[in-house]
Amino acid sequence: MAKSDELKNSYTLFTTSLSHHRMTQAFAALQSYLNLSKAPWQLQRRLEELQNQYNLMSDYAMLGSADPERDKIYSRIGYEAQAIADEAARNLKSADDPSLYFSTLRYENLQAPDSLTKLVSEYSSLASKASMASFTGNDSASAKYQPEMERLETAIFNRIWTAYPLTQIDADTIASVLSSPALPVYFRRLTLSAVMLGGLEVCDERRLMLLASPYLSGDTDLEMPALCALLLLMWRHRDRMAGMRHFIPVGEALTEHKGWARDVKMVFMQFIRTRDTEKITRTIREDIGPSLMKLRPELDRMAGEDKATLDDLLNPEQNPEWMDMLDKSDIGDKLRKMSELQQEGADVMMSSFGNLKTFPFFNTISNWFLPFHTDHTSVAAAGKGVQSLINAIGASPALCDSDKYSFIFSLGMIPAAQRSMMESQLGAHADMMLQQNMSVLFPEAASREQAANRYVQDLYRFFRLFRRKGEFSDPFAAPVNLVGVKYADEALSDRETLLVLAEFYFKREYYSEAAEIFGRLTDNSAPDTSIYQKLAYSLQQLGKLEEALVWYERADLLGSDVWTTQRIAQILKLLGRYEEATEYYQRLDSMKPDNISVTFNLAGCMLHTKRYAEALRLYSKVEFLEGDSPRKCMRPIAWCSLLTRDFDRSRRYYDRIAREDSLTVTDMLNMGHLGLVTGHPEEALRCYRNFLRHTEYDVRRFEAELTSDRPTLVELGADPLLIDIVADKAIAGTTKE
Repeated sequence: MAKSDELKNSYTLFTTSLSHHRMTQAFAALQSYLNLSKAPWQLQRRLEELQNQYNLMSDYAMLGSADPERDKIYSRIGYEAQAIADEAARNLKSADDPSLYFSTLRYENLQAPDSLTKLVSEYSSLASKASMASFTGNDSASAKYQPEMERLETAIFNRIWTAYPLTQIDADTIASVLSSPALPVYFRRLTLSAVMLGGLEVCDERRLMLLASPYLSGDTDLEMPALCALLLLMWRHRDRMAGMRHFIPVGEALTEHKGWARDVKMVFMQFIRTRDTEKITRTIREDIGPSLMKLRPELDRMAGEDKATLDDLLNPEQNPEWMDMLDKSDIGDKLRKMSELQQEGADVMMSSFGNLKTFPFFNTISNWFLPFHTDHTSVAAAGKGVQSLINAIGASPALCDSDKYSFIFSLGMIPAAQRSMMESQLGAHADMMLQQNMSVLFPEAASREQAANRYVQDLYRFFRLFRRKGEFSDPFAAPVNLVGVKYADEALSDRETLLVLAEFYFKREYYSEAAEIFGRLTDNSAPDTSIYQKLAYSLQQLGKLEEALVWYERADLLGSDVWTTQRIAQILKLLGRYEEATEYYQRLDSMKPDNISVTFNLAGCMLHTKRYAEALRLYSKVEFLEGDSPRKCMRPIAWCSLLTRDFDRSRRYYDRIAREDSLTVTDMLNMGHLGLVTGHPEEALRCYRNFLRHTEYDVRRFEAELTSDRPTLVELGADPLLIDIVADKAIAGTTKE
């Protein structure tokens, strides 16, 4: 066996054993992995100490002695074992793994052995000089420090991103950056993102503690991005939270923080909304965009005739013809839906700016997390002569930082006249948003939500649009679900919050998550028809019909209504429980008499339960209710007529199907049956041969169908021997052409 396979097998055995609480086996597999990977002796020593701790704990437990700390110790041992495995795997990859993370790590290891503390000290000195120059009005002097500051920003970001495990000295240095009011806010935010990005690569509780600090301290510049980053890491490492011994007091402080429950709910909603982003982008790209392109000739005509601008055309009062055209094409409804989603906080800008992430600026990973600021050299170079426009873009609350940079870099492709128009529009938009914010009842809460929303959008763009995104584990690839995550779960466990989350998921058709939360709402709570119905519907959409039926029936017990009865009948029919389905369709028929769909489904259940005469009567009723074009019932009436020995009627309907529709292979088979039971074997032979020809001579299918229908044919008077003779000739007399 190749060494790489042995390594993989050992690591897999370790993680599997650990997840199944087979600690002794996990230690043995980890020891094997360390030996194969030639891990440093420090990791071997840590594993030995961990095994000793486990042996002492397990021996003490076998004595039957009570130990209130046992669960915590056990969780910590598991956490430390996984940490050893992580570090060994990281050491192994650091030699030649081609991913950006390990390439950056190797580059950092080759640099001069400057500590993180020294890099931050250099940066702080430059930032102080630049700030002083700017304060005295010497902008040129301030600008000269910018290139070196940007170089250090990238170096510091990469050092923090790839450091593992964070030493206490590094952690103290990072904490000092995050809490320093003397450093630029954008640099502090960038540092915070580096902590987060590194934490998504490896589990390190010091990183979680660093992210919790700005939130707990109430740092208005960092608290919401810090909370977003913290919750994302808590979600990523949710299975290891119990073993984070040093994080426990921090986690308890978070749950006691006065705004914790409110803020967790709000950030959770931002995470949930990322699921809308891909759907919105796809709708704009594949639906709205092409539809508008089809209308382009008509739009150009209207603009040419009326000498109108685009703003005029989009004004419903000035151009009702344009709005009428949109409504007729259904684009109006789709655009209004997009507008509603945007007002709810959905990200509708992804499709617009997704193609503007190819500028060289975005080749540097740290720039994806850099808050927008006009001092950056790339912004200064791209925005010469349009400073007021840059200021307007920077102040726009509708754009996240990543999109603001994209906007600035794309200015060179926009004619001067359009730039002027954009400047006035952005200025007007900024004034409008300012007035809206002033009129908000709770402006601080709105501002916090906006900060969280923009930060999550920046993160989402990185993981979906970065040119080397495939090398990163996307935290948004699976739905981020904070329900059940230690410390966050307490903020989401009340009934009112769970109901809001469940309804949000349900409205957006995320049925897996909706079912999970509606299920939680049914535990230890009063019966609720609406919750039972929505849980059942979510399960039905997931294909879990048996489970859905249970909850539909519970809802029905609380009070029968048309919708629930219809769903129960539908599922029973899908499950093949036609006798029970018949009872519910009969109930439904009394609630909705002369309803074509109900009558048709009831007739189908009657047919499956061999109540042919009743089925025929109901199908005939449907035919009458359908009026001029009763095609829906032609086939079942033809078949039921055959089964009730009304052979002439059956033949008339099959002839009608042949004239008004096109015969299916099932029609051909049934017409053959009709020939047999009416004493026309030559007709049966012709129809059976047609069946075989149209099924590409699928003899096995033909024999299976005939065997299934044989008892019915004999009961209707067909000679059993004649059935065999005709079938034999049909099979023998056909060959593939």
